[in-house]
Amino acid sequence: MCEKESDQRNKEADEAWADYQRTGQFVSNEAMTAWLDTWGTDRERLEPLLLEALEESSAQEFTPDFFERLRERARQVIKAKESKMP
Repeated sequence: MCEKESDQRNKEADEAWADYQRTGQFVSNEAMTAWLDTWGTDRERLEPLLLEALEESSAQEFTPDFFERLRERARQVIKAKESKMP
């Protein structure tokens, strides 16, 4: 791994840690593995945090901040999928 890639990975890890400290949200290894196992199949699922947020939220919780976090997670999922495409 080159220094630039290592720096980027460290930056992303720092951002993820800061996000966890701010929100307390995380995805278990089991949930992440179950999600990744559906990639490229006809039963592909939503990203775990998106799915969890939609399942656990009531209409009263749909605040602008909720939607901004949802949009950001969707952008991250799309970016991750695009980076894995040939």
